[in-house]
This record gives sequence, structure tokens and C-alpha cells, in this order.
Amino acid sequence: MITIVADIMFTGGRHVTEFRGLSTDVKPSGKINGSKFYELDTGKTYWYNEDSGSWIEESSAYLDSITVNAEEATTTYTAGESFDDTGLVVTAKYTDGTTDTVDDFTYSPEGALSTSDTKVTISYTENGITRTADVDITVTAE
Repeated sequence: MITIVADIMFTGGRHVTEFRGLSTDVKPSGKINGSKFYELDTGKTYWYNEDSGSWIEESSAYLDSITVNAEEATTTYTAGESFDDTGLVVTAKYTDGTTDTVDDFTYSPEGALSTSDTKVTISYTENGITRTADVDITVTAE
């Protein structure tokens, strides 16, 4: 038997409840971003993340932010050209302070650029959590 103490965030305040006899497969239903619960028997704390739609063990490192180094990338284009991600270095930062260079990022806009495009948004998703960063670009008329 596991005793879970939930610290569930509700609009206008907090509500702390004990759930006795629940298994770890049964999570509290207060699914508001930042809600937490603590398993007394295991000593584990979990919090609800709306981005991923799941409970995440607090001691686990998860994606916190990304940075993009575009020093070696093309940032000047002519209208009608498409963004080229060659030379971009995307670094994922995790909640435990560690970092990792990642390759499987996406960007928008895709396709032909126009003179109204001033930035490209780089996105990286890991375990259902997405973080973004912008790269400034210049697009001149043909």
C-alpha cells in the first residue's frame, strides 16, 4: 500500500489531500500545471506538466530550454529562398543543469521566405515537452 500526499493547485489557492491505498499507477486528478504529489512510501515527488500531459518525477531531469548558435548559419536571404539550417547548433538545457547538442529540431516558416520574415523559430521536443528559440534573419527583395 502506498500513501500519496497531493499538493494540487487550483485557481485561487492550494488544496492538500492524502490518498491512502493508491498504487503508483493511480495519480491524483488535479491536473493543473505545477500540481505535485509525494509518495510517502517511496519518497518520490511528481509534478504535472501540461506541455507533455503527464506526471513527471521531480528528481528526473527534463527539457528546460534551448539555445541556438547561428554564427555558422546563413541568416541573409533573398525573397523566394528557403531557410537553410546548415550550421545551426541547437543546444538543449535540462533542469539538472546538463546540456546536449540536438539534431532533431524543426523550424518555421518552411518554404519560400518573404521580405516580411524577420525570424525563424527553432523548436525541439523531448518527452512531450517543446521549447523554442528564434533566429533573426534578413530577407531582401529579389
